[in-house]
Amino acid sequence: MLDLGARGRALFCVLFFGGEVVLVATAGMRSDRSYGFRMFPEASTIVVHVSRRLDGGLLVPIEGSRWQARDCSGGVHSFRWGDMVRYPAPGRLDVPVGAPYGVESEEHRARDALAWVATHTPEDCETRALVARIEPRKNGRLLDPIDVEVAHGP
Repeated sequence: MLDLGARGRALFCVLFFGGEVVLVATAGMRSDRSYGFRMFPEASTIVVHVSRRLDGGLLVPIEGSRWQARDCSGGVHSFRWGDMVRYPAPGRLDVPVGAPYGVESEEHRARDALAWVATHTPEDCETRALVARIEPRKNGRLLDPIDVEVAHGP
């Protein structure tokens, strides 16, 4: 057992609880609002629509969270968004997803999910990029849509 003595214990408590206070006080500065207590979270949502950009710039929407694509040797593979993307990222497409920690946090998670799917589907040799349109609603008020494009591949 480590015996810090009276001053050591006091210093440890000041540093520990001081660190906790800093984490809570700066929660609003982080996109995910981590370490911040929100008694009444936002009643906000986002809707994520994802399309595939193919050769020639053609955009093909992903419908029902599923798509099929050919690999580099011509074999057909099926992909399902919900199998690759898990909570807390938006695991469902084209439906409202709750954003209790804010629209910015959920937008960040959607961007991360899009990037992850783009780099973890090597069997899809047809897709050149994944393109998402994020439609946020902050406490019921529609905000400007956000367009995100992520190149496909590693």
